[in-house]
Amino acid sequence: MDFRLTNSLSLSLNCRPPHTGRNKRAALEETKNYTTQSLASVAYQINTLAYNLLTCWNCRATQLSEMESQIKSHIQGCDIHKVNGGPTRDWNSHNEYKVNPRQVFYCSP
Repeated sequence: MDFRLTNSLSLSLNCRPPHTGRNKRAALEETKNYTTQSLASVAYQINTLAYNLLTCWNCRATQLSEMESQIKSHIQGCDIHKVNGGPTRDWNSHNEYKVNPRQVFYCSP
């Protein structure tokens, strides 16, 4: 059986009328101990949940930061292509087929 459930059952048994006839001081101290343990258990669970949420949010923030930097990099690449007309235009201007007209040589008679 779960420790918290055992504590809760013991606490409820102490509150029943047949058990209140014994030493009331000891019953009160036992009830305080169970209450303290229950509160400590709840505090631990809240702390664990908060830690896990913060860890998850930190991972998500890191992923978003990486995605943002990748998007900025792609945007900068697109801007370079817009400004320069893209690298293919520069490469094509050097690789164009150029027709050189033939020069006719005249020889004097």
